[in-house]
Amino acid sequence: MPDWEDFKYEHPALYRGVTAVAMAVLVSAMVVAVPDNDATRAMGLMALRDRGRAACGAMYWETRAGLGAGVALSPQVHYGFVTGADGDGAVLISVPENQVFVARKVKLANIRVTDLQGEAALIKEKRQMDARVELYGDAAVIWIEGTPLNLALVSADMAVPDPNPPTNIVDRVFATHLWNKVKGNKE
Repeated sequence: MPDWEDFKYEHPALYRGVTAVAMAVLVSAMVVAVPDNDATRAMGLMALRDRGRAACGAMYWETRAGLGAGVALSPQVHYGFVTGADGDGAVLISVPENQVFVARKVKLANIRVTDLQGEAALIKEKRQMDARVELYGDAAVIWIEGTPLNLALVSADMAVPDPNPPTNIVDRVFATHLWNKVKGNKE
């Protein structure tokens, strides 16, 4: 049986690496297990937890963007608002065209809605709020208050990323948004 004291001196880099990983796992477990209350918010533990979750999400979306062989498309950008959900996973929006607001039905890009009732409730909360709508053909990324609605649905477990998206148009957008959250930057 190896003597751990000898191991520490014979393989210092490996020992430090194992120790660092163990400490990171321990601290992560402690931060996740800490209750969300005024004291932990005052200590900054909730901000640390949120940044950690954002970093994990950013790495996931960055990996998807890097692996995807999707075509880089330029969106048509419109400013309007969300009017509702159609009950089929699509979103009803109103955007100006030729000085008149026109109602459109768009599919949220690169996600599959799994909780239609939850989606409808979330969209009801966001109804009539100013939105930036990036249209990629018949798919859209809808930005409300600096957060993509697509990502908000995935984060709330109401949707899952499309496993075989036709393009990786929003993967990079999601990754950039989450990296900005990690850094504390506003959009």
